[in-house]
This record gives sequence, C-alpha cells and structure tokens, in this order.
Amino acid sequence: MTLRVYRVRADGTADTVRERREFEAGDPPVDGLRYPPCACARCAGGEAGR
Repeated sequence: MTLRVYRVRADGTADTVRERREFEAGDPPVDGLRYPPCACARCAGGEAGR
C-alpha cells in the first residue's frame, strides 16, 4: 500500500504534507501515522466498553 498525505489549496493545487511511503501488510504502525490514545473521561477512567 502507498500512503501520501497532502492538502488541497483553494485554487485546486496540492501541497504535500508527507512524501509517499510504501507499506506492507503486517508492518508495525509508524509513529505519527497512528491515532493517539483516547483521552476522554470514559476511557481514562477504565469504563470503556460498558
């Protein structure tokens, strides 16, 4: 899989935020590309899934 992060300007041109990078299935997540842990009160209090 190839991942590229970009921003589209109002005039329609694209501005690259992160260059293209190749990933294979099963590769560990790269720092900065994964979601941060949830900081809501429900999850922080150990009440998730109830």
